[in-house]
Amino acid sequence: MTVIDVTAACLDILESAIIIFSLSFVVTGVIVGLLQTVFSVQDPGLPMAAKLVVFIVLLTQVGGEIYDQFHLLFGQL
Repeated sequence: MTVIDVTAACLDILESAIIIFSLSFVVTGVIVGLLQTVFSVQDPGLPMAAKLVVFIVLLTQVGGEIYDQFHLLFGQL
């Protein structure tokens, strides 16, 4: 494998991870915003706390798979 192949594989792994994390944060923000509007909760820290919880859950669920993909990629070198 050349350096370009390894770089392309790394960027492919990161691209899928970034898409998953970005979409989850957007969906979390929209859901928390709707809940704040419906229930009239005016806590400014609620969206950040919700996104932090989602971030921790994603790291535990998806983070291991990302690590495994990088481990397999660099194990082939």
